[in-house]
Amino acid sequence: GQEHFMILQALKDRILMQDFKKTFRFGDAAYTEHRLTNLDRTVGTLLSHELYKRWGYSLAPGTCHAKFTGTSGQSFGAFALRGVFLELEGDSQDYFGKGL
Repeated sequence: GQEHFMILQALKDRILMQDFKKTFRFGDAAYTEHRLTNLDRTVGTLLSHELYKRWGYSLAPGTCHAKFTGTSGQSFGAFALRGVFLELEGDSQDYFGKGL
């Protein structure tokens, strides 16, 4: 079978979860910036899932603010949770903000 560990380990959301560790722990607002390529798919989905498990819908809008430059992959911001603000300066692919 296929080995997916290296792909899953490199997800942009894993980096975002580190950037927003104070939000996970205390609910504090935070800001980060990153560059994207079209290989970065479903950015924000895993982050939103993990934040929901910890905080539900209680985070204020914009608590986790991430600004990206470049080209997003498919499903950028799919199923983003209230409290997650994803900003993209560049190009987007299909299913941008799916499920909002």
